[in-house]
Amino acid sequence: MSQQQESSARPNAATIFVALVAGLATTLSPVDAQDRPLSADFPEVYRVGGLAAPDWAQFTERGDLGFDAFGNLYVLDAEAFRVVVINPAGELVRTVGQRGEGPGDFRDPTALVVWRDGRFAVADGDRWAIQVFGGDGSHDHYARMNTEFRPFQLQQLTLQRRMKPHPDGVSLYAQGASYANRAIASWGTHPDSMGVDDRTIERFDVSADRVVAETALQGWRAQRESPRESLPDELESEHILRVFLDDMILEPKFYWDVLPDGTLAYSDSSAYVVRFVAADGAPRGELRRPVVPEAVTGRMQADLMERELDQFKRPSSAILLEVMEQREFYPEVPIIRWLRATWEGGLWVRRRGEEPWENNGPIDVFGTDRSYLGTYAPGETGIPSAFGPDGLVAFWEVDEMDVPSIVVKRVPEGVR
Repeated sequence: MSQQQESSARPNAATIFVALVAGLATTLSPVDAQDRPLSADFPEVYRVGGLAAPDWAQFTERGDLGFDAFGNLYVLDAEAFRVVVINPAGELVRTVGQRGEGPGDFRDPTALVVWRDGRFAVADGDRWAIQVFGGDGSHDHYARMNTEFRPFQLQQLTLQRRMKPHPDGVSLYAQGASYANRAIASWGTHPDSMGVDDRTIERFDVSADRVVAETALQGWRAQRESPRESLPDELESEHILRVFLDDMILEPKFYWDVLPDGTLAYSDSSAYVVRFVAADGAPRGELRRPVVPEAVTGRMQADLMERELDQFKRPSSAILLEVMEQREFYPEVPIIRWLRATWEGGLWVRRRGEEPWENNGPIDVFGTDRSYLGTYAPGETGIPSAFGPDGLVAFWEVDEMDVPSIVVKRVPEGVR
């Protein structure tokens, strides 16, 4: 069965719940069900950024980070139209790019990928291209999107949220745009007509002057139990309300990353399941922990609806309340809230927090053989923004004035 067929045939939440409980009852002991505490006392290697930093380290926002095999850290500073390269001692190697029209200049840098040999690529949305750079920071070539076979690909390049390097050194993985971003860009066209969505991972070959794209993975998405009702006439043109109604509250999100051999690791359901797919599309097994999703109660629904209305940036009205009440709830609270692959090929997986909407729960760590190593308690550490060689990890931090800085630490061998 292909990955797409496997995803579309994914059992519903109730089936997953029954199967998971039955499996745990026969294969897991009480000891297996317990978290093994880990200490996050990582030594700091260097820190750059903040108000007193030199000009090159005055980061304007928290952008993509990536290490090369030499321990150099690459930082996309999109609002400054540049990539900053920092050596393992925390010193500036070079800055690449500026706002402009020439090769190596940027109009709208949206994402960064770094290959292990030090070459890197930047998605430049306004150019409708991916710019590829050599290990010395020199501009190599433009890989332009082929709009002849992919309608709306121009908008989708600008809206790509996450890109990851493929280990072959000539391609990368890119996640499709979210429903909300596609709704904003669709200008009255239904977002589903824009091609790949945020459950789609494409492989982009950027070795030549035209990107060659192919679908690498199509994740599963929960289906609404009933069709969406029509909006009131006075709200029919509101894109954001369409997004609210087509997205179930507590619907499981799609999380993914790439292992060193090109295998994709991803989570797309409410259960504690991470699936693996090889670069050629072949299934590579699953990773599970004995954590069962909690059923959504009436009290949860009331609390979540109140939070949704509080966060909606408009005055409440009877029509708005009527529209919001049409939203469906997913029947379970999803467990997994983020995942990231380590440099060596392990996994860090964050679980939900105390409340159903909180993403700040414990972080489980798995080794390269997918064995469970232990868990960081909430507040012990975050998941690094980038993993590097020799245990290097990079975190974004912000001070009380929301000024960003980067902290690079070193994690012990046992959790790499």
